[in-house]
Amino acid sequence: MTGGSRLKKRLFVTGLTGFTGQHTQSRLQADASEWELLPVPCRYDLAAPDSLEGLWPELPDAVIHLAGQTFVPDAFRDPARTLNINLLGTLNLLRAFKACGFTGTFLYVSLLGARAEHSQPDRNHRMEV
Repeated sequence: MTGGSRLKKRLFVTGLTGFTGQHTQSRLQADASEWELLPVPCRYDLAAPDSLEGLWPELPDAVIHLAGQTFVPDAFRDPARTLNINLLGTLNLLRAFKACGFTGTFLYVSLLGARAEHSQPDRNHRMEV
């Protein structure tokens, strides 16, 4: 490597518009970062598998999956939607990467229920699905 440049590892991050995603993005944009954040060429929806086809012109070395429904009251208000976003959306993402031959690192970050300012439901509370 010449001129002080170095090859950066390619990273794809879902959920960049969320709280954690914005902070992750700012850290990755620092000059000292060993990672290059891959741009997303078009909008995609994790709940729509077709929107993930051909999304990555070059495969990342790693993925950080932050996208999801994380607002606890909404999760209890509409658990089926939360399941569709958080579970099936993740499954769709994993399947899309598998279909592309992805062999890198996949980090799944789940934040649902981790925020203390929301009251937690009674342990005996039943959710309707």
